[in-house]
Amino acid sequence: MTTEDGGPFSIAEMVFHHTGDAHELDFAPFFTIHLPQWEPVHILGLTVDLSPTRHVVFMILTAIMTFLILWLAARGIAKAHREGRAPGGFAGMMEAFVLFVRNEIAIANIGHEEGPRYAPLIMTFFFFILMANLMGLVPWGTSVTGNLAVTGALAVLAFLVIEIGGMVKLGFKGYMGTIFPTIPG
Repeated sequence: MTTEDGGPFSIAEMVFHHTGDAHELDFAPFFTIHLPQWEPVHILGLTVDLSPTRHVVFMILTAIMTFLILWLAARGIAKAHREGRAPGGFAGMMEAFVLFVRNEIAIANIGHEEGPRYAPLIMTFFFFILMANLMGLVPWGTSVTGNLAVTGALAVLAFLVIEIGGMVKLGFKGYMGTIFPTIPG
């Protein structure tokens, strides 16, 4: 098996081409948009490149689309409830998703007392990751969850919420008791 240029086929090169980040939006064979490249910034002795990349553009697009979809669904759900009827169509479908995430993920795993408190964050994660992965299915699109920085940021945020929430609920000593078993003495 060979590539278009006659060289040997490499699955690694093919995967990296489709998942790697770049400073351009490639809409081959039609056109390519070159994103601006800014001077690197020096912060605490580190050189940081803050130039926008393909993943940054698609992450912003994903966030905007997630916000718009949920905002439109919330308006439809609120209107239906004001009129004393069940939401239908798109709003009804989104209400089913929201109720599923709240009841079957947040409350089922965290409990009836604290589950509703953390449900908005879990729903935000759920819909952002869902939309990001769907963006990867769009022609010329990319899934930003394939970028380690995005996945890592979501993981760090979830970790901090879990750890701080546990300490607030149980107190520092009580929470540490759930991590480190006491030694009988």
